[in-house]
Amino acid sequence: AVIYGGSSRKSQIFQCEAGVEIIIATPGRLNDLVMSNVIDLRSVTFLVLDEADRMLDMGFEPQIIKILLDIRPDRQTIMTSATWPEDVRRIAARYMRNPIQIYVGTLDLTAVHSVRQEIEIVKEEEKFDLLLDFIGRMDSEDKMIVFVDRKSSADAVASELIRKHISCQSIHGDREQSDREQALEDLKLGTVNILIATDVASRGLDIQDITVVFNYDLPKSMEDYVHRVGRTGRAGKTGYAISLVTRENWGSAGRLIKILEEARQNVPGELRQMAERFQTMQERKREFTGGRNRFGNRDNDGDGRFFGLGSLNSRGNQNGRDREKLPVMNSVHPLRGSSIDIYPNARWQQNGITVAGGNRQGYGINQLSSPYSLYVDDDQTIYVADTSNHRIVEWKRGATSGQVVAGGNGQGSGDHQLDNPTDVIIDKDRDSLIICDRSNRRVVRWPRRNGKSGETIISNISCVGLTMDENGSLYVTDFGKHEVRRYRRRESQGTVAAGGNGSGNRLDQLYVPYYVFVDRDHSVYVSDRDNHRVMKWMEGAKQGIVVAGGQGEGNGVTQLSSARGVVADQLGTVYVADRENNRIMRWPKGATQGSVIVGGNGRGEQWNQLDRPFGLSFDRHGNLYVVDHGNHRVQKFELQSNPN
Repeated sequence: AVIYGGSSRKSQIFQCEAGVEIIIATPGRLNDLVMSNVIDLRSVTFLVLDEADRMLDMGFEPQIIKILLDIRPDRQTIMTSATWPEDVRRIAARYMRNPIQIYVGTLDLTAVHSVRQEIEIVKEEEKFDLLLDFIGRMDSEDKMIVFVDRKSSADAVASELIRKHISCQSIHGDREQSDREQALEDLKLGTVNILIATDVASRGLDIQDITVVFNYDLPKSMEDYVHRVGRTGRAGKTGYAISLVTRENWGSAGRLIKILEEARQNVPGELRQMAERFQTMQERKREFTGGRNRFGNRDNDGDGRFFGLGSLNSRGNQNGRDREKLPVMNSVHPLRGSSIDIYPNARWQQNGITVAGGNRQGYGINQLSSPYSLYVDDDQTIYVADTSNHRIVEWKRGATSGQVVAGGNGQGSGDHQLDNPTDVIIDKDRDSLIICDRSNRRVVRWPRRNGKSGETIISNISCVGLTMDENGSLYVTDFGKHEVRRYRRRESQGTVAAGGNGSGNRLDQLYVPYYVFVDRDHSVYVSDRDNHRVMKWMEGAKQGIVVAGGQGEGNGVTQLSSARGVVADQLGTVYVADRENNRIMRWPKGATQGSVIVGGNGRGEQWNQLDRPFGLSFDRHGNLYVVDHGNHRVQKFELQSNPN
């Protein structure tokens, strides 16, 4: 049986209870099933700890030790490790009896000799340009893994490549297990030939035909560098690895040079200079403790030559600085928007998954009561405006009940209370919730962790929806004044961003605005409830344009009925909760009619039905979340396909 987190626990239990001779497991899930009395380790006679160094790096030492203590002492143990750090030696000495050590080659840190390693000394803003240039030179049979150092970078690079119509997949720790498996399957089958990855893919992958490893970000650990390079040049084949090195990586230059020299690879002169400057700085620090590091802060105004892959420069220049620059990649995505590009023919599963509530209307911690809106965090934690319960509830991914994080002290106007809250977002800079406390006619800031009360930041406003742009400006709908106001940081009055000309159906008017979305260009999208339309107001505009509905109330494909939650994607396609028609509609930019993407099967509580949907949001991976108001639940509709 194969046992690991992120996959069906129930099916894994079924496999184990059917009887198995061999279990391949991750430490966390194995201990989980042991503690649940599904697996009895006392009968295990043979234990293999594969990639022991990596498991220790990832913080699995307590789980590994528990497994070692639970298994019978007369077992046979094998521990494999690509490197031989102190932590691995310590565990081997403590939990293995008279172990025999077998190693291939040397215990020194070395990279596989079948891979040609090349180094490019670059500026940070030149990285994406070089990646695009390299992709343009790949052969059709090449397969490449592009390694980055952060999960957000993996999403950002993948998104920018897709935007430029370059097919790729991404894999990192925040992606669901099924998404990771699909990404690897696509690479193996050749559906894509580029995988953007964090170090979660640097070990354990056995894809035989990887021809290129592209270190977009140099890893902090040279052990990780060796493992990354080892993804190519396998099974007797040769491979190629290119690493982009910036001045910020100078602390790793010395160890990188040793690896290159051991493998008889070319060492760029500028890399040696970086190592020498870092060594000099370290010596000066030891000599003059606390002295200013003038070497680390001094800009090197050399000729900036690229070493190694000079062929990357399509014009044949040495430095590439006179090249036409591509735009610097923007990794910011709007609140409630997807961080991956969504194409016009994308499809979502028609049966929703209940991720919050769904246990009838009630006040229990596993229930919701007439919820209005939601916010989805990067880790797919959901924050729900549980309106009729006068509280904000946090639901972790996979949880069967929530936790009250704001309000929940009865209906009221006290600092510790809320009264029919209708929307919530997270201000990550201040680690706080921002809440539309509708019936108290205020916007409240509430500490995100262990907050007991909130602070009123906007008063006397009939708010329903709110959002924030990347600069920290807050946008709030005021249905009493039929306008959207923008509040920059430290502003108390704000300025009109949409509407503000009384109620009506002119293009410079709104009629009971509800929800608001702001895109990267700071254009404001508003669900204009009683005009049954969605309006877009570009920054600084005096009037808006109709981007969905606006053909009177109805259930046709050109109409909406009481528009609610609204989101736009990178193409300007609008997604809107069509409340009275119990459906979510998609309106491409410039279209005069929309199409139903989920719901539209009548009002009801089946998995393919909605009951007066309100709030709407994507997560980072393009999955769609809908506040199913009348069913007192939140439904997740997974992105089924996203062909370009």
